[in-house]
Amino acid sequence: MANKININQTLQKFLPFLRPPNGGVGGNILGPVADATGRAVVNQSTVKAKEPYGYKIPQMVKDRASGWSQIQNLSHDFSFEKVQSALRAAERGDMQRLFAYYRDFFLGGSMPASELSKRKLATISEPYNIIPIDKKNPDDVKAAKVIKEVLDNCPSFNEGLVHMMNAIVFPIAALEKIYEPIDDKNFGDNKLKLQYKLKALYPVDYNLVTYRLPYLPQGPINTGMPAVTNTPLTQALTGRAEDTIFNPDSWEPNLRFWSVFENGLINYSYAYMQEPDPNRHLIYRSNLLAGIARENFGGLGRSVLWWSIMAALGADVFLRCLQKFGLPMIVAKVDMEQVDTVSQIMEAFGNLNILNAMAINKDAILEIQEINYSGAADAHDKFLQFCHDQISLLICGQTLGSHKSTGGLGSGKNSLQSEIRHDIINYDQSTLNICLKQGLFKQILDINDIKGSVPNIIFGGDSMVDIKDLSATIYNLSQAGIKPTDDAIEGLSEKLGFSVEFMNTGEDLTPETKDKLKPSEEIEKPEEDNTK
Repeated sequence: MANKININQTLQKFLPFLRPPNGGVGGNILGPVADATGRAVVNQSTVKAKEPYGYKIPQMVKDRASGWSQIQNLSHDFSFEKVQSALRAAERGDMQRLFAYYRDFFLGGSMPASELSKRKLATISEPYNIIPIDKKNPDDVKAAKVIKEVLDNCPSFNEGLVHMMNAIVFPIAALEKIYEPIDDKNFGDNKLKLQYKLKALYPVDYNLVTYRLPYLPQGPINTGMPAVTNTPLTQALTGRAEDTIFNPDSWEPNLRFWSVFENGLINYSYAYMQEPDPNRHLIYRSNLLAGIARENFGGLGRSVLWWSIMAALGADVFLRCLQKFGLPMIVAKVDMEQVDTVSQIMEAFGNLNILNAMAINKDAILEIQEINYSGAADAHDKFLQFCHDQISLLICGQTLGSHKSTGGLGSGKNSLQSEIRHDIINYDQSTLNICLKQGLFKQILDINDIKGSVPNIIFGGDSMVDIKDLSATIYNLSQAGIKPTDDAIEGLSEKLGFSVEFMNTGEDLTPETKDKLKPSEEIEKPEEDNTK
């Protein structure tokens, strides 16, 4: 405990803005414990005390990173050495600089931003439907209705989906699940008699994500000297040793979040790391390369980053080429023996910011050779297109969206890339469904005392081509006297993107069912017209 106090005291000694204004913990720049309206100021210490780890229904945001926690842009003076240094740091769990490079190059480059947006839109742009596990079970049907109503009344649900899919290039995407008791003002007509609503899905700032815990000493270290036992770090604010002890059997053994001071500045003390809470946090992963390396090696974004850097460097080199060789050359013919005249002319060129200018003797002969502009532009275009193709392949699995295809309508190349895109969409929908079911839907049902199985969420349906093929198959089966079973209806609903059921026709009704029907319920069949 003494070591932890010394760490904070040292930080406050050299960083005055971290000093507590009233002798409290951290650096609450808000001053007193109440704002102008008399309400108590809520900070991370307050949330930890009121809603500790394992709190069933979180109602306050815990990971309160502010503008103080943001790293400034790193792309303006980057070098390969600096990027490699960020990668080495990430390989030991410190992700902040690597994630900053992700942010700057993915947002600053048009291709990574557009391809990532396309990958997201392919899934979450479609309307979602909540499908019960068993449509014949009233509890399952009610559970699906509850989830649909809660999601429809959560204004940040779509924003949460957008953040979740950042895990395509980042190792993870973490969100906080914030709930709120339901009343007449915040929910409307509560037909299902729910107790809590989903107030928000709050994205956890990537600057708070750390994987340092697995690399911290946890026990005796043998360095050739007598073994030294390291005392495990313990949380000063929560008292949970689990926050700073590496345990592979825990829910998230490798992942931790940095704590923050009351002004939102990150507290990088290892003793104040926080373990993700399954009751509070929703952790989403979408890495098809999982298992090759640990998550802190960067995920798919590690590959995308290099091609983003190469594309940016290629554009910079081409602009420098045009700047140096693409402008006309100004030649001043003067008497070189008149030194003052030569100096005045060159000084005038400098004042005019003319890059390509020179002074020669009036009797000299000068030939100006222009570079092949079209050739230089073509070479740059090919290089830039190659970089963009690699980014498109990494994020979307195909290059149809990065440039015009050479194949014609119905070509095998376009068809193959379309199938790859469809596989990626199916994977994204499947992983989102699993994460939302286990991490969000189940908790919503539990806190509202709703029975029934946790339903599935589907986004849209198959493409029109696949739906036409499916419809043709069902029609051909019906002509052969074969129809899908009741169990197949759920799968068909997922394919189509909406719920379907069998139509009752006269042929479908069994003799027993027909006997139970009243005369008014008999399905009238049109009389056959025998006239020619």
